[in-house]
Amino acid sequence: MRGIIYCDKLETGLAEFKKIIEDYANIGITCDKPVANANQARVTFNNGDEWIVVRATEGNARGHACNVAYIDRMIPDDFVETIIMPTIKAFPYQAYRYYNWGTW
Repeated sequence: MRGIIYCDKLETGLAEFKKIIEDYANIGITCDKPVANANQARVTFNNGDEWIVVRATEGNARGHACNVAYIDRMIPDDFVETIIMPTIKAFPYQAYRYYNWGTW
C-alpha cells in the first residue's frame, strides 16, 4: 500500500508523518530510516507499505499515485479536486470481499 500525506506546510505534514510511524510501531511494524528534504519526506515499512509527505503545490503534487491519502484541511478545495483526488487509486483488493461483507 502506498500512502501520501498532502500538506500545506511541511511542518504539518511531518507531524502527521511522525504519528503514522508511531502507529505502525505500536502494531509491531518497523521501518527504514525516514528520508526528508525541503519539499517531501518518505518512509518504507518492512511490510512493504510506503508513506510520503508532499507539500501541496502544483509542481510537487503532480505525478504521484497512492491507495490512501491524508489531506491537510488548509489546502484549497479546488486544488484537492483537480490535483489531489485524481492521484488516489483503489486498493489492490476490494475490502468488502476481503472482510466478507456480502455482495455489493
